[in-house]
Amino acid sequence: MYSSTITEHEDNKNRKSAQETENGRNSILNQPAMHMPAEQPLIWRNIIVIAILHVTAIYLFATRYREAKFWTWMWSIAYAHLSGFGITAGLHRLWAHRSYRAKLQLRVLLIFLYCMAGQITPSKWLRVHRTHHKYTDTCADPHNSNRGFFFSHVGWLMMKHHPAVKQYGKNVDMSDIAADPVIRFADKYFILIMVPMCFILPTVIPVYAWNETWDISASSVLVRYVLGLNFTFSVNSFAHLWGNRPYNRYAFNLSGSRLRDYY
Repeated sequence: MYSSTITEHEDNKNRKSAQETENGRNSILNQPAMHMPAEQPLIWRNIIVIAILHVTAIYLFATRYREAKFWTWMWSIAYAHLSGFGITAGLHRLWAHRSYRAKLQLRVLLIFLYCMAGQITPSKWLRVHRTHHKYTDTCADPHNSNRGFFFSHVGWLMMKHHPAVKQYGKNVDMSDIAADPVIRFADKYFILIMVPMCFILPTVIPVYAWNETWDISASSVLVRYVLGLNFTFSVNSFAHLWGNRPYNRYAFNLSGSRLRDYY
């Protein structure tokens, strides 16, 4: 009796949540601006940085990274998985979707693991992700997959947001995030935490732990960093092209099972 009541309650919650999301999506679709292109100036700084990062990572992987010692490879793989865990178990499952509860110690650990990935401040990441789910595949979706593979993968980072993203993103409830002291701390000291965790620490340890050369150690960090970014980007691009709906039958957005499990 208790089990069936819980199941019915969760089913009603899913139905209500999906309906609210669908209503929000329809409110966007019914706006005239939804069907008109908007001016989105390019952010040349982002374009140049993204291009340099990828060209450099490809070059280093082809020339220097292959000379790395065995433990440097293992270190890079382990670091990538730990930072990925900070994204998927931390910002994604815990903070963005509130899939479970976590004590202070675990929240602190997860936020440090997230900083190892070297992305954006936690609160900004969470607002983008919640806006994406609330208005999936509309102009209010920051990485709207209807605008093509490249845009949803990385192109959306190369230009200003569509006006609808800013307009409707304000409707996303972020009160729980603003009330979390761990998120507030990470936002305030993000650069001071992220730079050592993402770049300095993983470069120094291989050099002093197993005598890796400085150039190869630094190269491995850059390659790992760029690959990690593209794993995250792929959830927005590949998953929406070839994803499925394995969990909530009321949800209209797609999620690639393999990529979702990692990020």
